[in-house]
Amino acid sequence: MFEIPPSRRLELLRLAASDPTREVAALLGCTPSGQVVSVIPCQNVSPRPDVAFQLDPREVGGVVASFLNAGLELGGIFHSHVTGTHKPSKADRRLFAAYPQIVLVITPLTVDPPTLACWQETDHGTAEPLVVYQAQLPRRAQEPPA
Repeated sequence: MFEIPPSRRLELLRLAASDPTREVAALLGCTPSGQVVSVIPCQNVSPRPDVAFQLDPREVGGVVASFLNAGLELGGIFHSHVTGTHKPSKADRRLFAAYPQIVLVITPLTVDPPTLACWQETDHGTAEPLVVYQAQLPRRAQEPPA
């Protein structure tokens, strides 16, 4: 069962918020039971990072090798949507062809409170929602209350 612990959810939301002008991405290392224990940010090499993300296959290969060496597996691919929703786009769903067992985790930067939507491919080639986590980034100490 795929699960993102609260500390990893926060890590993913902070990663997405780190550059709200482009889709950011990360690979998620999971235990054999499906718990996310490692978040490795990856470079978005898309020519249009404001509307799409693309991973460098060499970078993915290196991260997956490090996961395997640590007894983990590639359990998910995370990315943000700058203007889209939490639903996977057609381009996002093509990831299932390359990585059929992964969970696709998407956070739209247009939703408040922030959410992480987890999707998995069905036997019929469509994306099925697994779980949607709602989370809140803690305020920084120097920010005045709203």
